[in-house]
Amino acid sequence: MSRIRQSLVLAPSLLLLAGCASTGIGTHRAKVTPQRPTVGNTTQTAAFGTAEIEAGVAFDPSDRVDTAATIRFGLSESSELFVSHVPYVTVDAPGPDPSGPGDLTVGFRQRLLDESKDFPATALEIATSIPIGDDDPAISSGYTNLYTGFTLDRHFGDLLTSWYYRLGLIGTAEAGNLDVQHTLAVAGYMPLMDRWNGVVELASTYYPEAGVEPLTANGSLLYTVTDSLLFDIGVQVGLNDDAQDFAIVAGVTTNIGRIF
Repeated sequence: MSRIRQSLVLAPSLLLLAGCASTGIGTHRAKVTPQRPTVGNTTQTAAFGTAEIEAGVAFDPSDRVDTAATIRFGLSESSELFVSHVPYVTVDAPGPDPSGPGDLTVGFRQRLLDESKDFPATALEIATSIPIGDDDPAISSGYTNLYTGFTLDRHFGDLLTSWYYRLGLIGTAEAGNLDVQHTLAVAGYMPLMDRWNGVVELASTYYPEAGVEPLTANGSLLYTVTDSLLFDIGVQVGLNDDAQDFAIVAGVTTNIGRIF
């Protein structure tokens, strides 16, 4: 069995584990505030005193499978700590397929303003990724990276628009030298019917030193099982030669309740 197929066997287990967590430790499971499956983030933060888990998989039928898991802790009514990890990545390549765990990201998100008649909701995030993944450029960056992101959210009737920008300072082999990375994403969230919501997103990440700028369009359906449990499924489509051609994404977000 190829590593791609093995990962397809493992991926449902990751989603099931996060879904089962909705029956977990907390006595108060708050409404979820999902930040997946988009590239950008909204200004929402996990409910104060609770923990929220997100887990998912992105499957490129041609050559790649990525898994992702994040736990978010609501530190106040407007701030959270988040820890993200890539439990498993596999790439179908000539010779031995690169595969294994990816890097760890630790960050903080603070909502600065709630949405009002005159101003959009705004949030600031600061994060760092730590190269704990396997030593392969297809899996791990190999260096410590720093990120600063900013989000604006604005409703137009039932439509929520989210505008996200992130500046990345990417480590390199040359000591003291950092490459720059710019990520921009624009998303729209719309209630559809009953428990269903939809999200569409246009996202791009520009690497000036490498001269590449992958552009993707993302579309997903979100299904609310309960206020504290939500599933998503969708597609990512590359819009230029720098982007991955096509990927199927699926995941779960659940609030597991109070931790303090």
